[in-house]
Amino acid sequence: MKRLIWLDGVRGLAALGILLWHWQHFGRVDSIHDFDITEQPLFGLLFPFYRYAWLGVDLFFLISGYIFFLLYSEKITKGKISLTEFIWKRFARIYPLLFLTTILVFCLQNIYLAKFGSSFVFSRNSLEYLPIHLIVSNVWFENSMNGLNQPSWSISVEAALYLVFYLILRKFRVGLFTCSLIVVFGYLVIYRMSGYLGRGVGAFFLGGGISILVKNYKNTKILMMTELLSYSVFIVFVGGLAFMSISNCSGLFSADDYLKSTPRFVVYFVSIAIVFPAIVVTAVSIPNSGTRVDRIVSWLGDVSYGVYLWHFPVQVGLVLWLSELEVYSSLIRSSLGLLLFVFLCLLIATAGYKYAETPAKNWLASIKIWK
Repeated sequence: MKRLIWLDGVRGLAALGILLWHWQHFGRVDSIHDFDITEQPLFGLLFPFYRYAWLGVDLFFLISGYIFFLLYSEKITKGKISLTEFIWKRFARIYPLLFLTTILVFCLQNIYLAKFGSSFVFSRNSLEYLPIHLIVSNVWFENSMNGLNQPSWSISVEAALYLVFYLILRKFRVGLFTCSLIVVFGYLVIYRMSGYLGRGVGAFFLGGGISILVKNYKNTKILMMTELLSYSVFIVFVGGLAFMSISNCSGLFSADDYLKSTPRFVVYFVSIAIVFPAIVVTAVSIPNSGTRVDRIVSWLGDVSYGVYLWHFPVQVGLVLWLSELEVYSSLIRSSLGLLLFVFLCLLIATAGYKYAETPAKNWLASIKIWK
């Protein structure tokens, strides 16, 4: 199967969006007392990212669901790939960089603590929290959140989704109806216990449902516009059911206060129900042409995971280096500062992908522990 480079490119853009969402971290240092989010660089142009790019994580989950159903659903259902092989391949892909950046943040945060007497943004960075992060289980322990490389919480959710995905498909024949039920169950039941995990389950199996629809409609060669409308109707139906249930369930958001804000929830609902599915369907419909644009999009997809995991350690390093300089206050408000940060993250992610991620993944994947 040809690589869906434009879908990978969307994942890269989502990672850059999260980088912008976390720009506000630069204002959380002792030397800055009057930083307002509206002072962030190019705020008038980039304010949707500064306010709502946290949704990029949900887009990650949705894209993962789409790709995993496309690549693995038949193999798992027919028993062509064992649980051990499946999990090991995912481990080989995600763990080396997760390990490296977690250790790096642990070291940087403790240097920061020794220098300034407090942690940068996230406070739980002592040795007791390190093993929990290293076994990719930080989302399961409430007291381990808000520490170390905090963005890795989504990797913890992804790891759980891999296992759930495999076990469900190995035991049951999963079609559109089953995906729909799991989506609703994720948002309305699991969400009450863990907002992070509920969002992951809901978006992942939503992506799976979209993948099933795309496959079915492409097989019958129905016009792309009809496909788009069909997907939107399906998603809005499932999302609308969830919304009506939410409206009648007091205290639903107790597990995740962040979505209690009505405007924030409306943006979340519209994004998950309509915008993200439309983006995914459009991205998978663009053919690979081998042009320079395709190569750039492909590169952006390659470094997306690196951008996501490297950006916070880069932030800690930059704050350690620059925060006591007079230029720091103006730099975090300038477009030049933003461009330098984005460039540095892309540069490190590119080098990391070539010299760390890929070699480590290939080496681990060559160890056939399932045989």
